[in-house]
Amino acid sequence: MANYYFLNTLFASIELGHPPEEGVLDLLPNVEEQLTSKDLKSLLQLRLYFDIQNLKAYFQKEPLSPFANFQTHELIESYLEHREGFPDFVFKFLDEFDSNEQRIANFADLLRQFFDYIAQVSTGFVRSFFDFERKWRIVMVGFRSKNLNLDVQKQLQFENPYDSVVAQVVAQKDAKSFEPPIEFSELKNIVSRWKQSPKGILKALEQYRFDKIDDLIEGDFFSFDAVAAYLLKLVIVEQWHNLELGEKEGSENLEKILEDIE
Repeated sequence: MANYYFLNTLFASIELGHPPEEGVLDLLPNVEEQLTSKDLKSLLQLRLYFDIQNLKAYFQKEPLSPFANFQTHELIESYLEHREGFPDFVFKFLDEFDSNEQRIANFADLLRQFFDYIAQVSTGFVRSFFDFERKWRIVMVGFRSKNLNLDVQKQLQFENPYDSVVAQVVAQKDAKSFEPPIEFSELKNIVSRWKQSPKGILKALEQYRFDKIDDLIEGDFFSFDAVAAYLLKLVIVEQWHNLELGEKEGSENLEKILEDIE
């Protein structure tokens, strides 16, 4: 396991609500230069998540995430045209749905395929992070479905019904209230406290993710896990500032997050 002592000592302290000294784009060149080939591959896998999310933004002609491997609409268009840069499941999805409207409507299926793919090819922190990321989103769909009286089976139509978290969520479709799996009990407090404020829920979810990331680190402070965790937390810090919007924008952003699962 590589030791990134020098690299980690360069990282400034970060916390939500305070602008970082350096953004993720400022740090990436130095990080990429020092990683081993194995760890660089893991970083690319981590950033692929944002590439997949950027595809939806690309289809909708919206701004892109800067943490992705491909950060401009023109670059994404070029890679898609030449069928390069993305895993095969992306191109199969594009072949199946040939209009942007269809691709947006079925984006949850693409995201589900990403989570399935990354579970097979990743290891360590990267795999643990995406397992966590997938599950908390599914649990939040359970809360939303109950609050809005939606058919949770339909909302999770692209998910594996035999997955333990999916099964626990769907099993409560006829219950009067929704109880999350015990490992996600904190989400109940978030929803209960901020149910009248979509922006409040979003910021609380970012805090929740920010705090949980360190729990997923398997190596020591100077491992690749720590480097990857710092970069992800830095992305969340930057996203936090993007949530300093009105209530309308907060509501729209929350809907976008949950629609990506449904």
